[in-house]
Amino acid sequence: MLVKELVKQKKKNTTVDFLGQNYWQMIIDVYSNQYIKTITAAKYGTGASDFIVKGSTPLRHKLHTTIYYA
Repeated sequence: MLVKELVKQKKKNTTVDFLGQNYWQMIIDVYSNQYIKTITAAKYGTGASDFIVKGSTPLRHKLHTTIYYA
């Protein structure tokens, strides 16, 4: 659900050209930060940031593969 919310917000508020291939890496980096993990855990529960990172990693790989190897 959290990753789906991120995807929905990304599609609503940005264009691919704006963030390009770095979008999912940025999400992974942000939610890997200990400070953000603490805030996310308080709002969504323990492990939410790790869940977001794990859910975002395949999306990052898929986009990278699509852009560079299509």
